[in-house]
Amino acid sequence: MRVRTKKKLRKTTRFFYLGISIVLAVISIASLCNAFFSENAESINEEIYRYDMNYNLNYDVYLKENKFIENEKLQMGQVYVTDLIDYLDLYVQFQYIGSERSNISYKYNIKGVLEGIYSKERYRTESMGKRVYIT
Repeated sequence: MRVRTKKKLRKTTRFFYLGISIVLAVISIASLCNAFFSENAESINEEIYRYDMNYNLNYDVYLKENKFIENEKLQMGQVYVTDLIDYLDLYVQFQYIGSERSNISYKYNIKGVLEGIYSKERYRTESMGKRVYIT
């Protein structure tokens, strides 16, 4: 009859095999979880709040009495001589529509940019200077 003898492992070898077993177990469990949850995962986009913003800006430039321009006012987007400007009639409309009631506060300021531009060549312009006015 054959007699079996037990082999004793050194402590370092035993810890080495134990460490490899733990690392392999963790990798196996992680890949199993990844395979299971990634197939059934759905991306859910839930709309929480919807809004729409619209604004409208128009202005008229009223002129002082002068010998050069007969009109009392000039429309938006034209070229104005600053010495002839009496005042601006500004119309600003801002509309904010939200899907729910909300506590929204705001601040605004009006920023006017005055810039002198001249044509150096036919299609090339250069700025002579710029001044910003904030109210």
